[in-house]
Amino acid sequence: MLTASNGQGHAFVTQNGHAVDLGTLPGESWASAYAVNDGGAVAGYGDSGSTMTAFPWSPSTGYILLGTLGGANSYAMTINDSGAAGGAAQTASGALHAVIWSGGSIRDLGTLGGANSFAYGLNNSGEAVGYSFLAGGGRTHGFLYDAGVMLDLNNLIPAGSGWILTQAYAINSSGQIVGAGLFNGVEHAFLLTDPPAAVPEPSTALPAGAAVIALFALAISRSARILRLARPLRR
Repeated sequence: MLTASNGQGHAFVTQNGHAVDLGTLPGESWASAYAVNDGGAVAGYGDSGSTMTAFPWSPSTGYILLGTLGGANSYAMTINDSGAAGGAAQTASGALHAVIWSGGSIRDLGTLGGANSFAYGLNNSGEAVGYSFLAGGGRTHGFLYDAGVMLDLNNLIPAGSGWILTQAYAINSSGQIVGAGLFNGVEHAFLLTDPPAAVPEPSTALPAGAAVIALFALAISRSARILRLARPLRR
């Protein structure tokens, strides 16, 4: 967020090393951008003081306000190269559901049984990742949304792996997913990769003094949606 001369926070992009002020949505007190695609289109949301409004911004259209699922608030966190945006929108009951905005429409991705879900990553194939609360509240699991179905990432890895994948933050066009989870009860970053990548030695993968980052390689069978676990890195 860029602080303007009037003290407002403005969304911005950088071009050739310089910040370009995008201003705010009409009537909004601040706007923040969270993602940019290869064409320079931006996704984010702004605050009017009473509601949050998701937007895409592009050099040709400027700001476009995105809709909700019947509630007041919406949040855009990611945008792919086709201009589809992902994030969350409020329902009439006040819950937040992960959504994809595309072609002037909004798609409710649902939840994993709980009231709320949130999308953070969207690739060019339309696959989305994020997290959802489970039935009973309190706990969250990372999800992959693919071909119209929200899949719990924890159901796609072998039982007894030691992992609980709690949140997914980004997915690229190769299907690689990054997020955070618990490995044997301790929080770590994770990487799911397709095709399986070579796992580097721990001494080269973890810089001295850095927080422990657990990376594990997974092979994804797209027809069966099965993830096969390879060993995690250790210190």
